[in-house]
Amino acid sequence: MVVSEVVAAVATDTASAKYQLNAKDLKSAGMLLFDTAIGSILTVLSDQIIPGINWGIWAPVVIPVSSMVIRTIRKYISDGGVPIADQKK
Repeated sequence: MVVSEVVAAVATDTASAKYQLNAKDLKSAGMLLFDTAIGSILTVLSDQIIPGINWGIWAPVVIPVSSMVIRTIRKYISDGGVPIADQKK
């Protein structure tokens, strides 16, 4: 496959029309919201439960990083441990 065929296949498979959301877009946004909420909750709980941890001004940095870690772990678990780039479709 040439690059233009790959781009066309990806564009038709996953893209929604401009200014519209399809079910896949909504699911992706919902999962991102879920992961961010879990990251926020874990950051607040670590601040409360573990003595000596006070995120303070670093909380706005810790929350997105923890969300990315959670999203990565969840992705590896749900895909059987195979990175997306290495999966065969």
